[in-house]
Amino acid sequence: MRNIFYDYETSGFSRSFDQVFSFGAVVTDENFNLIEDPIELHCRPRPDILPSPKAMLVNRLDLEMLASNGLTEYEFARRIHDVFTKETNTCIFGYNSKKFDDSFTEFLFYRNLLPPYEWRFRNGNSSADLIELFRFAHSFGRLGGLSCLDENNRLSFKLEDLAKRNLTNISIAHDALSDAMTTQRLCKELKSSSTKLFEFGLGMRSFNRASEELVKRKQFFHSDVCYGAEKNNLALLTLIAKHPLIPKRVIAWRLDKDPREVIVLSIDDLKADRNLRFDAGFVELKVNRGPMIVAYNEAFNSQLIGFDHAEVNFQLVTENLESLREIASQVYSSSYSPSEDVDNALYDSSFFNEFDANQRYISDFHEAPNSFNLGKFTNSRFTKLGLRIRARNMPEHLTETQKVRFKQFVADRLSSENSLGWRTAKEFYEEIAEIKERENIASDDLEIIDKLCDYAKTILPQS
Repeated sequence: MRNIFYDYETSGFSRSFDQVFSFGAVVTDENFNLIEDPIELHCRPRPDILPSPKAMLVNRLDLEMLASNGLTEYEFARRIHDVFTKETNTCIFGYNSKKFDDSFTEFLFYRNLLPPYEWRFRNGNSSADLIELFRFAHSFGRLGGLSCLDENNRLSFKLEDLAKRNLTNISIAHDALSDAMTTQRLCKELKSSSTKLFEFGLGMRSFNRASEELVKRKQFFHSDVCYGAEKNNLALLTLIAKHPLIPKRVIAWRLDKDPREVIVLSIDDLKADRNLRFDAGFVELKVNRGPMIVAYNEAFNSQLIGFDHAEVNFQLVTENLESLREIASQVYSSSYSPSEDVDNALYDSSFFNEFDANQRYISDFHEAPNSFNLGKFTNSRFTKLGLRIRARNMPEHLTETQKVRFKQFVADRLSSENSLGWRTAKEFYEEIAEIKERENIASDDLEIIDKLCDYAKTILPQS
């Protein structure tokens, strides 16, 4: 088994409309020993993106350097895709990657007409998130000699805090490669300190293995951040039903919740409000994304907090199972509404069929991205994506009319009042103003802000 540890630095938090600026990765053998030179790639800023000033103060990347030395986003995406897929049986690790980096990877690949999901399951590949393994070990009291406390002795799963507590000779540089290397070192330490639990948790990245664990007992433990530190990030659940729309997901019930209370709630309210569903007792599990689950064992009851009525609630679930299944069927039957912008349309229900139908033409596009006849695509989604790839990465191959239209597209997007998720000029300058109002702002931070303002002037339409 080969492992890759990776990290990104980005222009902000929107997976659909922000951009990855920096990629860092290290490759290891099955024992997490480095076997290749570190990989570091940088990406040129796109002409339709205004980065978040707050994000740039954290990553401290120089946009001028990126513009001069970075790859185009299209080439950047292809290089990362090659890193992830060039060899078989590779586990791709990140830190908090399920909630951030992996989603950015999906949209980066999608936006550049690369398969958005195959990198983590095709040819024996898999993915894992080290923060979940650390949380799992903490939830079950199996950290060994490692610590998840920050410098004030408060529970923290921040990468920086874990590194300070558990590693020597560390460099907290807040760059992608440094964070990837720190993740690799912490992974090696966790495996050494809690080998049995680490290997068990890592095994959950197998859909079949996780599916087996779900049905071993009528109840199971689930370690996840959603339950909160006050509950030890741990819950006792029972399976209710398969997801009505998505084959590799299931619906479970939290046994700290009385199921009779959800029966009187509005179906429409439950559909509209994810937090209401969770607070009522429903938990949606992505079985193919490595959930940290363990079949029930009374020896672990002492790790639970706030589950004193679990047995009573389990009996109530059994008595009301058909009602709960009917509610879950209605609540989780809502599909994604079609996106108004193609950059954000990855999760539209038609994507897989469209991608499969256009696979031949997508391959032809990658053979000659600057000259492929976009009219060959069988639907407008890929025609639009192909045109945006050219406009963003190889504008010299646009017709004059296409250049004018793309310039207007950028102007309309950045100057709009109500965006669909991208950062407008108004929002950019409001963030700048908020930063400048801070007390004791450092001079080097002000220098970064000034450079960002200069950059913005180069891409915003001039009045």
